[in-house]
Amino acid sequence: MEKIEIKINNKKIKVEQGKTILQAAQENGIEIPALCYHSDLSTRASCRICVVQIKGEKDLSPSCSTKVYSGMEII
Repeated sequence: MEKIEIKINNKKIKVEQGKTILQAAQENGIEIPALCYHSDLSTRASCRICVVQIKGEKDLSPSCSTKVYSGMEII
């Protein structure tokens, strides 16, 4: 799968397209708290503990269900 570049807390990382923000963060040693997420279960995004701010977006987004895109900047 194609790798894309994103930023999390001003740290540039390369991740596979199609991953969620939470997966990208975990794979790169960046901790985002998550309560309802488990890799063996379907994503519910119900607890909202893992919300993050994405540059240019008004609302917070759940990192467990939001897919990364090239150039994305997460705070």
